[in-house]
Amino acid sequence: METKEYKACKKLSKRKISNNDKFKEEINILKSIDHPNIIKLHEVFEDKNDYYLIMEECLGGSLFDRIFTKLSGKKQISEKNIALIFKQIIDALNHCHSQGICHRDLKPENILFLNKSDNSPLKLIDFGLGVSNLNENVKLIQKVGSPHYVAPEVLNGEYDFKCDIWSAGVILYNLFSGTHPFNGKNEKEIFASIQAKKVYFPSESKFN
Repeated sequence: METKEYKACKKLSKRKISNNDKFKEEINILKSIDHPNIIKLHEVFEDKNDYYLIMEECLGGSLFDRIFTKLSGKKQISEKNIALIFKQIIDALNHCHSQGICHRDLKPENILFLNKSDNSPLKLIDFGLGVSNLNENVKLIQKVGSPHYVAPEVLNGEYDFKCDIWSAGVILYNLFSGTHPFNGKNEKEIFASIQAKKVYFPSESKFN
């Protein structure tokens, strides 16, 4: 029966999947989640060479695009919209954590908007580094994530769900300032700034 609904199809070559077990864990995480601010995986098909992921279609671009498009025009996202965006991020993370899931790669590129309106619902995507079946007594040790958003406890090699909350806080800083709180010329310098909690504060004239 035709539903006349549009979905997105993500095609993945089996040859390019380096860790099949990790890929299957990502699929299982997405199948287990049902939340309005997390991308919905509807179906998974495969043939000899590829996987086909049928997912919710998001046409509003990424949060990264919105932050830095505003910055290039020397405009800020309104506080009202920032509050709306951040609430949805926290709601999505709270749901993940309540289900024993840690995302581990929260960043603006991994947050999409359903449509192009200013108050569009957002969707958390890309659970490729996600882990499941966690509880408060489990500590993770693998150092993963994106340099500007990784938590200091991740760099120290002993962390839990709270690493996602740190990353959300960095995104909140991005939303207000259009830049990163921890900077450096390379990864080593960025990580040193994070571990020292040396926060960069931009000039107020940035948006004037």
